[in-house]
This record gives sequence, C-alpha cells and structure tokens, in this order.
Amino acid sequence: MLLSSQNDRQGLGRERNFLGLGLLVAAAAVIALLWQVDPQVTPSTPERIACDAERSRGDFFYNGDFKFEGAQFRSAAAAHSGRYSLAFPVGSEVQYGFNIVLDQVRPGEVYEVSVWSHGNEQATAKLAVQGRKPAGLYFETAQIETVDAAGWALHRLRFHIPFQTPPSQLGVYVYANGSQPVYFDDLMIKKVDRWDAEKFKPTQLRIELDQKALRQLEDKRAAALRNGVLQTSEDDWVDGQVQAPEGSTMAAKVRLKGDWLDHLRSNKWSFRIKLKGAHSWRGMQTFSLHTPAARYFLHEWLLHRFWEQEDVLTTRYDFIELLINGESRGIYAYEEHFEKQLVESQQRREGPIVKFSEEGFWAGMSRQLTSYGFIRPGSGHSGQNLANAPVVAFNETEIRQDTIQSRLYQQAHLLLEAYRQGNSTPEQVFDLEKLARYYAGCDLLNGYHGIVWHNQRFYYNPLIGQLEPIGFDGFADRPTNRYHFLAEGALHPDQLDGISLPAFLLQDTTFVRIYLATLERLTRPEAWAAFFAANEEEWTARLNWLQMEFPDYQPDAQTLASEVAFVRSHLLPFAETSLRTYRQPGGGILVNNTHTLPLVIKGYSSSPNYLGRLLDTAIWLPAAPVRKLWTKLRQETGPSQFRGLDFWNEQALAEQTTPYFTAIQLPAAARYLYFQIPGWDTLLVSAINDLAPPTGVPAAQPFRQASQAKDFPSLRWNEARKIIFVPAGEHLFTRDLIVGKNHELHLAPGAIIQLNKGSAIISYGAVRAIGAEELPIEITTTDGTGQGLQVFNAATASVLKRVVFRGLTNLHKGDWALTGAVTFLASAVQIEECLFINNHSEDALNMIRSTFSLINCVFRQISSDAFDSDFCKGTLTNCFFTEVVNDGMDFSGSVITVVDAHTKGCGDKGISAGEASDITVLGAVIEQSPIGIASKDESTVNARNIQLTDCGQGLVVFQKKPEYGPAFLLVEGLQLKNVTRLYQIGPGSRLQIDDVLHEN
Repeated sequence: MLLSSQNDRQGLGRERNFLGLGLLVAAAAVIALLWQVDPQVTPSTPERIACDAERSRGDFFYNGDFKFEGAQFRSAAAAHSGRYSLAFPVGSEVQYGFNIVLDQVRPGEVYEVSVWSHGNEQATAKLAVQGRKPAGLYFETAQIETVDAAGWALHRLRFHIPFQTPPSQLGVYVYANGSQPVYFDDLMIKKVDRWDAEKFKPTQLRIELDQKALRQLEDKRAAALRNGVLQTSEDDWVDGQVQAPEGSTMAAKVRLKGDWLDHLRSNKWSFRIKLKGAHSWRGMQTFSLHTPAARYFLHEWLLHRFWEQEDVLTTRYDFIELLINGESRGIYAYEEHFEKQLVESQQRREGPIVKFSEEGFWAGMSRQLTSYGFIRPGSGHSGQNLANAPVVAFNETEIRQDTIQSRLYQQAHLLLEAYRQGNSTPEQVFDLEKLARYYAGCDLLNGYHGIVWHNQRFYYNPLIGQLEPIGFDGFADRPTNRYHFLAEGALHPDQLDGISLPAFLLQDTTFVRIYLATLERLTRPEAWAAFFAANEEEWTARLNWLQMEFPDYQPDAQTLASEVAFVRSHLLPFAETSLRTYRQPGGGILVNNTHTLPLVIKGYSSSPNYLGRLLDTAIWLPAAPVRKLWTKLRQETGPSQFRGLDFWNEQALAEQTTPYFTAIQLPAAARYLYFQIPGWDTLLVSAINDLAPPTGVPAAQPFRQASQAKDFPSLRWNEARKIIFVPAGEHLFTRDLIVGKNHELHLAPGAIIQLNKGSAIISYGAVRAIGAEELPIEITTTDGTGQGLQVFNAATASVLKRVVFRGLTNLHKGDWALTGAVTFLASAVQIEECLFINNHSEDALNMIRSTFSLINCVFRQISSDAFDSDFCKGTLTNCFFTEVVNDGMDFSGSVITVVDAHTKGCGDKGISAGEASDITVLGAVIEQSPIGIASKDESTVNARNIQLTDCGQGLVVFQKKPEYGPAFLLVEGLQLKNVTRLYQIGPGSRLQIDDVLHEN
C-alpha cells in the first residue's frame, strides 16, 4: 500500500476496521443500555459550557441556552458553589445527571471536562463521556485531581475526538450506582484545542534490492524460522540503495535485524541499514527499521520522548512508510544505531558506547531451541550468563585505531567490569542522576524490557569519567499487569541477585536516595500531565496513522496516567503500619520495615506531635520483601484464575525474601519513631509497640567456645581440613560438643550419638551426616535430657540423610533457650529420609532464617509442633506427619512449597501459615485434625489437590495478631470426607474454593 492523503488512509484500513467497528458497536450497545435517559442535544459545540445546578425548571438544569438533565436530584443540602448541587441518594439503580450531548464535534478537537464531587469515598460515582453516531469513544473517571478545604474533590477528563471513525456527537454526564449518597456540582466542559491530522505524515523510505540480495535475506529468514532465533554475522550484509524524499539515492548495506521471530513475521521483516560513504539520513548513518508492534507502537515513542525531556541519552525513534522494490510494507519504526552521532546530537562529547556482548546469550538460546525445541526454564548454557559475557564496544575496530577513543574505551571497560565484579560503588561507575531518570521512565510507563543485562547500553562520558545509560528497547509487547515496580525491595540484603544492574544499584543508599527523590518529582500528577500535554498532539497524529494498520492498538491518556498513579501510590508509606516494633528484654528495640521501599529513622520522641531528638546517625531500614502473590490477591476483587498462578511458587522461592529485623538502642522514654523515605522531605511518625519479639528472632548465642579434641577422644579431628569426624559406633556425650565456625562436623554411616546429662551438639559450621539404608545415623538420648542438634550461621550448606533423631528435647542453657530439638538458624540444609520421633520439645525441627529442602522425612510421636519454619525459604516433598500433639507444619514469615504431604492425627492443624507467609501446597492428605489448613495474619496459601478426612474444620482464614492484617486461602481440587465444618473466615480475610470466592 502507498500512504498518501487523508481520504486514502481512511480507505486503506477498511477491512481491518470492520472487525474493530463491530466491537465498538457492541460496546456502544452495552453503554446505551446503561444510559437510561436521552440527554439534551446542543445545536452546536461552543468553546465553554458550564452547569452549577443553580437554575432549574422541571427535570432540567439551565445555563443560558443549554439544558442538562437530572434536575430531579437537585439539593440544597450541600454545594461546592452557590446554594445547590446535584445529589444522588442511596438506591438500587444506577442514577444519571448533568446529561448533555454536544452536537457537531469534529475530529482533532480537544476537550477538558471537569466536575466536583463530595461523599464519593467508595469511588462508585463517576464522570463520563461517550461518543455517539457512531458509538465507540468512551471515558470515565473517579480519580481525584485535588481536594479543597471543604472536602470537595475535583475530577477531570482530557481527551480528543479521534481522526479514525470520529463520533459526531459527544455525551457528557455523571452517574452513581446508589451504594452511597454522592453530591456533584460545577460541571465544566471546555474545548481547549483543535489538532491537525497532517501534523505528522510518515515519510516514504524506499529500499531497492536486486534479486540476489533479496534471496539472501529470504534464506537468512528461513534459517531463523527453523532455528527459533535470528543470529547475525558480518556475512549477512547485502548491497542495496536507500531513497528518501529529503535526499538523493544512497548506497547502503542491508541485513535482517532482531533476535526473536516477531521481527520476521509475515512481510514485516526488520532491517539494519548502514549507509555507505558520507551518506546520512536524518543525522544517522546506521539505523534499524522494524514493525511498530515489536516495541508496542507509540509506547516506545513516548518513552523516548520522556528520556529526551530528562536529558537521558536515547536513540532517535519515529515512524516512516517503508517500500521495498516499490512495494509498500506499511508503517515502520526507525531507530538510530549506537554511533557517535547519537551522543553528539544530544550535546555530549564523543566517547565509546559499550555493552556486555549478547552473542553467547543468543547462541545458548539457539542451542536450546535446536536441542529441545523450546527454552527450558532454569536451563542455560554458560554463554548465557552475564558473568561470562565480555565487555565490547560498538565500532570497536575503528575505536582501537583511534588513540584517544581507544584510551577512553579502556576506561569504560574498567568501569563496566568494576560494576560486574562489585569492586566499585555505583557512584564511581555511573552518573547516578541520569541513571535514576532512566529507570524512572521505565517505571512510569511500565517498560522494563530494556533493563535486562543483554539490552543495556552505556556511553562513557569523558568529561566526568562515568557511564551514562542509553535508553532504548523499553517494550517487547503489551505491558503486563503489574503489582510492583522496580525499586521495591531495595536494600534488603537477600532481595536481589547481585548480578543485574538494578540489583547492584538498589543495594546502594546513595542511588536509592537519588532514585526515590526522582520518582517523587516525576510521579506528581501535574508533572505527568504537563509532559503528556506537551506531546499529546504529536502522539495523536502518529496514532492516527498507526491505527490505520493496527486498529487493535487502542491506547488512551487515562491508562497511561494510571500507570504513573500506580507508582506514586506505592511510594508513600502508611505511617501507622509501616514499622513493626518490638521491645527486647535488654531495652533494645527490633524494627521491621513493612513498606516495600527503604525507610530512614531520623529520630524519636515521647510525643507524636514533635520530634524530640534527632539520631546522631540516621538508621536505614531495608525494604520489606516484595510479595507478588499477596499484592495481586489484595488488589483483586473477584476470584483468581488458578492457571494464572502456575509457577508463582517457583518465582517466589527464587526471588522472594523473608522479613528483616534491625536492632536499635533507644532510651526507655522513647515512645515514637520519626522516619521518612530516602530523598523525601516528608517526616512520618510511628508508635513503638510494647510487643514481645516474634518467634524465630532468638537472642545471641552465648556458647561459642569451640570444644577441644581431648574432651571427645572417640572423635577424629582433622585440623588440616577443619573437620571433626564421628566414626561408626556408639558415642556417649555428657558435655556439649561445640563446633567452631571454621570447622565442619561429619558423621559416618552407623554413627550413634547418645546425648546425656543435658548435652547438645552446637555447631557454627556445616553438618554432614549421610547414613546408609542398612546403617543409618542416630542422635538420641538414654536419660531423656539430650538437647539435640543446633546449627547456627553455617557458611556452607549442611546435609542430613538417613538420620534418626529420637527422644530429644530443646536446647536450654541458663537464660538461653530455643524451641527445637533440632534447629537450623541462618543456615542452608538438605534433609532427606530422616526420622524425627518421640521428641520432648516445642518443635521437633525448627528452621529459623534458613533455606532448606526436606525430602521423604517422617515425624512421629511429636510432643508439640512437628516442623516449625520461622522466616525461611524452602520445600517439603513427600513428608509424613503422624501422632503430633499440635501442628504438623507451622510456617511464620516464610516462603514455602509443600509437595505431596500427609498428616494423620495432628492435635491442632495439619498446615498452618502465619505472620505474612506465602505457602504453596501441591498435593496434601490431611486426616484426623481439628483444622485442616489455616492461613492467618497476612499470609497466602495457594493449595491444590487437597484431601481432608475426619477433620473438625477443613479450612480457616483469619487475622489473629493486631500488627498484621487479613489473610488469603485459595484451594483448587478439594476432596472431603467426614469434615464437620468446611470453613471459617475472619473479617477481611478471603477464601476461594475452586472458582467460588467466600468472604466473612
């Protein structure tokens, strides 16, 4: 197709528009059913129309020549101005008012419609506009722009009449669903602008290729379709010619471009163009051409505009019509390549542009596709790892031939390596102000595709000796619904992987302060409104052309603004609930930040009305862990789709962390903490609660003096390898065996340790105990006083396999007491085919702040809880719990996946989740328990394939502790036999069984 005049354009997409028009007509029919009244039609559209509810006659309000329906709702009970307003009472039906229809509206006209409301706390009453003749255009809002001193809220819609299928009439009205009394006043309709459809017209860019060149490109495309990815080399270039209206015919090299196959679909192939000699087009010698769909159309263009506004380097990006050998390929996006023209056109001095080579990454992808036919999750070749990707420069051959640029490249190389190795601070490597603005753009538009390591590009600025980001490739597809943004989880020591650039930056307080201050500035509603208004006319003109070929692309300003509002809503903490504080016995305070951004404690006071004392050094609190499933469930109002929750548990185990507590010392008179978001001026206050520390936050371990070899003559001590070895046979301990932090404890198959006279094994190093089927290892007691195995802060992972823990009690030494007969604190461990039997402690096995895997383990004759996990991450697979006095599995503040568990005869709950745990259960049989599964205190339990037999209550979900909130429990595939009561739900908590949502 050839794009020419407006009339031609309207005909070009006719076939595509039939489907879109049908959908619009259907939507209009639905809206028409909702709109029960026929609004008054104005004979023409003036520049300004207002209704203040002061003048009425019959069922109409009047203002000059204009009539508005809904005067039957006129009320003097409240008013924003004057004496009257429109008041919707509580009722069972939808109510409409201020209805008016503007006639003869024209394409390109820009309108602002605003109204004031009062009493709309539930946001169920809205301002709406609706296109007519034809239907299709529709906007509504309950979003508040500002609130005046009297509590009246201003709502505003800004929109334009589209060029494609424009309506000839525009309806304006307010409505409410009757759930609450709401007042409306001072409706204002303003025509603020008229845009020209010809503001933007795509240039026709022509590429001429001979048949040999075209066949070579076709062969390369066919190979990519077979392999699953496009891998390019210098042999792929073919000769061609490029012609643009503003220049002469230019000799060029052409090759296919893109990695995934979306760049090669149908006839919309993507190309890299390299002009020969001194030729350039729009200041570029090398550029790319791709379908707008590859970068989600205008979203990418707008993100580039944002970066330009913030002085962040970005590639030139816009749209043309592409013709190849005279045949139109439709609308294409062009994008500048990474050469010196990019930086010089943005007032930077020439310097190298560097990246981590992505050749190994795509080679690994290609090998997986060739070998398996798909990309295996979690499976990657060494070349796909950032640690193995060499630092390279664009145009490296030319750079190495230039003495000055070669030296600058070496400096850039050193900086990028320093970032990768973690040998320098972010401030030493990057221009942090530019980097903060770069990431802010990604946050505001929900465009994160470019932040993965193989999409990162950096310019070395020789004037400041730092790297600047180059923004590009923000989108690969339509942005997904998100529940968090990039900065959440910052400074948490376990939150991020330490490999990606965001991980590196978000562990640095200097960058976090700059980044959050930048987000505060840019997410202000007036800041985004000003930015979009400055670009809206050009946006609309380009949208006119794009929708001709891509009619399903239907962006709107309101959705874009809501993305910005989403980020801002997550920035400011709730003063009352963002800090959980606990008094410690020695006078100290434990503080847990529940906000998903870092907070800084500035001081304290005995009063909530003034800051009594500034701290000498402010205390930074790491952000709370990002809990994606919890946030998703909290934001949803209807049942969740279980298929949409597949693999969330794997993601949580890989990425999610457990709560972090900070100990601080304050005077006893301190009753309030004063804190703020880093980089913000706002100071918040939170009361210090007189609560005991949560379970799983033990006091310091006093028994640290390592045992001596002479005290345990039956053991073998290998000081060279730092190993204490327990050989096969019986060993009687009557004193504590304390293993130092630089040693490991190894137990041979057949080793039997008897812990008598209150003795215990206390290890600050890893424990390796691997028994055989015929020679298991046993740790037991003959006098009933053995205080078990306690492992603290081991640097390497422990392994327990085929070990029997029999008759043990918990550790208690003077004032120091733990709850577990076997305890792992801040230590990784794998426990397989182990038996815990006849213990005499609060917990048979207690994990605290540890990562673990339990496989094929049995818990029998347990005096209280069988397995207790406090602030841990781990998996339980095929474990059996029987004859348990209390809970089979008890999780607090943990991220756990349970697979094929079986509990029988538990005295309380089969599975219990509390204190903001995220638990996934993939198969469980729970028999003879008062309660099958319990989710409490901001926990989520996602359970599938559950059998409940002979239980008093099947499922309970509730809030127990005041410092937490309601909980969630989702169950799919539930089988019941002899369950007295299916469920019990506390206020605010939610239970979903299959597709049915239950609430209190």
